[in-house]
Amino acid sequence: MKKILSLLLLATMLLGLVACGGSGALGESSEYTTEEPSTEANETTQPDVTTEPETTTEPEVTTEPEPEKEKFIYKHVIIVAIDGMGAYHKNADTPNMDAIFADYAFTDVAQTYSPVSSGPCWLSMFTGVDPHVMRVTKNPEYTLPKWYINAVEEYPTLFELIHTQYPETSTVASISRWTAFQELVCPQDYVYTAGAPVHWTTEEEKDNALAYIEMMDPEERNFAYFYFAEPDSTGHKKEWGSTEFNAALTEADAALGEIFAAVEAKGILDDTLFIMATDHGGEGTQHGL
Repeated sequence: MKKILSLLLLATMLLGLVACGGSGALGESSEYTTEEPSTEANETTQPDVTTEPETTTEPEVTTEPEPEKEKFIYKHVIIVAIDGMGAYHKNADTPNMDAIFADYAFTDVAQTYSPVSSGPCWLSMFTGVDPHVMRVTKNPEYTLPKWYINAVEEYPTLFELIHTQYPETSTVASISRWTAFQELVCPQDYVYTAGAPVHWTTEEEKDNALAYIEMMDPEERNFAYFYFAEPDSTGHKKEWGSTEFNAALTEADAALGEIFAAVEAKGILDDTLFIMATDHGGEGTQHGL
């Protein structure tokens, strides 16, 4: 009997489980559901709000244009011309050049005009004109060729341009032992020269340059060209790069150092455009290509 009751109880429990399972699976007849209740009836429609895009206008800022900075104009220009040096200072004892070049703008890869000859090369620097345009392709030795005179008449040199720009205040100087070239670039009466150009030594060229610097008026405008014939002369005799050539270059370097120091001692270095230039180098006893 107990066994029958136990079986009936088990059957009743199983039927109850099946009924619950069917109701959960179909979800239609059950009073419980897994669906979310509809919220349509509870929704509140918000009125359409049209918002204009924000237009934040920055206030106009009017800035006055910056005044142009006044261009700095040097009062003095000093050119030290060392003939025939090329870039041979690299192999010679030139402490002054080394010190000056280390602190200032410098190049040793610029190429000279062709033909490589002192007269055409220096004249092209003084005029800014190619030697072939000027038809000046040779040196003036002891007399001044007609084509040089024609070139200078057609293409004014720096001496003439500076004198024209500052006719009342400038002192224009050319201190050179090269008589023909001296007559060429500065034959005018306004040019200062230290006596008649002769074949000065490097020491005499330097002393004349120092004498000019000493007499300079710092308040006036001054343009000076100091020409040194060495080491070019020694190169033609003893070859470029020789012991004698390097010694002549060292002597020219010492002169350059004294001129630079004199400008500094005069108190005008900051107001002076100081230029050291050369016209060409050489190979063997010739100028080269």
